[in-house]
Amino acid sequence: IIKNLYYLSAFGRCGNETQSLANVDLTSNFMNNPRDFLNEIVEVIVDRPMGSCHPKFDDMIYPLNYGYVPSTISGDGKEIDVYVLGEDRPLEKFKGECIAFIERDEESDPKLIVVSTGENFSDEEIQELVNFQEQFFTSKVIRKY
Repeated sequence: IIKNLYYLSAFGRCGNETQSLANVDLTSNFMNNPRDFLNEIVEVIVDRPMGSCHPKFDDMIYPLNYGYVPSTISGDGKEIDVYVLGEDRPLEKFKGECIAFIERDEESDPKLIVVSTGENFSDEEIQELVNFQEQFFTSKVIRKY
């Protein structure tokens, strides 16, 4: 977190470089806990719609909608990522319920599982649907606090 604060300050996103930390609103600079999203309604910006290619790996096609929750921060310093399940067409935005998240052993970048309100998927169904990307990691489905 301290490293990120230095980066933000050095590039002006926190205001004047000489401003003291006591006068800076730091609440948006702390990593969000994925558990806080469980059973909550989440608004998602879909930046990788169903059928699109991965930005770094052209041979990886997204069989589902994938995006992020705006104004959040994950372990990689970017917004919290989201797998949107149960939708059968490419989307730009989605609002649904977070029923679980994927936790990877290799990194601190959780992936929320968001579905239409009232819809549910078993852990096995979730793992099968996200396997196109999670097969490269050791990960598990988390549902409880």
